[in-house]
Amino acid sequence: MDSQKIITVATFLVSLLLLQYLVKKFRGKSTHVTNSPDGIKLQSRLKLSNDERIDVVSIHGRSYFIILSKGTQPTVQAIEPGRAFASQEVNS
Repeated sequence: MDSQKIITVATFLVSLLLLQYLVKKFRGKSTHVTNSPDGIKLQSRLKLSNDERIDVVSIHGRSYFIILSKGTQPTVQAIEPGRAFASQEVNS
């Protein structure tokens, strides 16, 4: 009777470990972001505080910045290539 309980528990634990392995294996493949030009790429991440950050992402070749703050909706803004950086000289 005791060996039957041990075998049942061991079988249950092995099946849980196998299920965990399979879930990790298939989840990793389905959420993998490709490095193709049409994919989504995280270009940069700037952490402003524990609750705020700015991400620069590229989606289908266009760049966007996303401002994320706790308790508010994310703000998404497209980055226009011609206006991304102004060429201003700084005199010191």
